[in-house]
Amino acid sequence: MQPERRKFDPATAAKIDEFLAKLETYKNGEVLPFTFEINDPSGNSFVQNNMAPKQDPALTVSYYDRSYNDYAAMGYNGEEAMAEDEKLKKLREAEAEKELREQMAVKQPSDLFRVKESPLHEAIKENT
Repeated sequence: MQPERRKFDPATAAKIDEFLAKLETYKNGEVLPFTFEINDPSGNSFVQNNMAPKQDPALTVSYYDRSYNDYAAMGYNGEEAMAEDEKLKKLREAEAEKELREQMAVKQPSDLFRVKESPLHEAIKENT
């Protein structure tokens, strides 16, 4: 792709080459420390963890809800973006409500553990 770009758009090709050369200096450790941040609302980016399966302490991944501008940048029209935002908002609210209900629910002993049969338990059962 870049060789063809050099023929038809040499200015853009030169900027891309310059950017790639700069990335190469970071990769080779010539510029330390540095922070490389990727903001990808589409969620299609991938950064390889060279320490896998261990966690890389230098790598931070954050997830977020897309904004209206994120949707627009990805080519959605305004109505689609707003509908998707509303759908996500309702889903989050439903999940929060479910979690709150679970936290507020009165737990019965049988919900938390099984009562082991004991002589006292047997005596109580006989008298009721």
